[in-house]
Amino acid sequence: MKRVEPVWKEKHVVHSYEVDVRGRAKPHVLFRYMLNSAWNHALSSEFSYEKLSNRGHFWALARFLMICNQFPQWNDQVVVETWGKDTDRFYALRDFIIHSTEGEKLVVATSSWLILNTETYRPQKLDRLREYFPFQFGRHELDVKLDKIHALVREQERSRYVVHFTDIDVNKHVNASKYMQWMLDGYSVGILETKDLKSFELNFIAEAKIDDEIIVSVESAKKHDLCSVRRVTDSKELCRARLEWAGDVE
Repeated sequence: MKRVEPVWKEKHVVHSYEVDVRGRAKPHVLFRYMLNSAWNHALSSEFSYEKLSNRGHFWALARFLMICNQFPQWNDQVVVETWGKDTDRFYALRDFIIHSTEGEKLVVATSSWLILNTETYRPQKLDRLREYFPFQFGRHELDVKLDKIHALVREQERSRYVVHFTDIDVNKHVNASKYMQWMLDGYSVGILETKDLKSFELNFIAEAKIDDEIIVSVESAKKHDLCSVRRVTDSKELCRARLEWAGDVE
């Protein structure tokens, strides 16, 4: 079996279709870079998508926090660096750095993942993962525990969407980065054109599937906003987020 690299690194060039009107990489695009690097890191291990699928299991992102120091620009080349750092009960913990080719840290992130049973959605024990995957114990880019984001109290509906085929990934669920995109699209153009996103924290609760109609709601506060994605048919909450902007959002 091919050796699994302790730390995975891959390069990306920020393309024209990945930037906003200010010429900066969109947050959900950077999120996709990180998700893809985690996927690639697992490819040569016993815990790749294919090998887990053969055992009736799949990876599911449970919690995620990204801190945005600076957004790369159109045509910038960036390096994504990621490593598994430990396990915590049923969670596998993974950190990320997106840095410039000169080594400047642009975005840092931490995440918690579950291995779920395809039929029952029950989390699987991670004994074998801890034994065989090259964890970098004690290396924390963000040394924080990702806890549950509290529920919205005063929800204000911002937008509605229907899940289409292009929103679905190989697990036949909405890709994690799509929730971030939906939430950000619920903000006004004025905010998105003038405000800088400082941090984005996500809790994934349940999955959206094709043809689901979903509602994005927001509760605004001075220091942060809370966002929620719910399915219309049963009001099931699918995802919850906490966003912090540089400066107050009116």
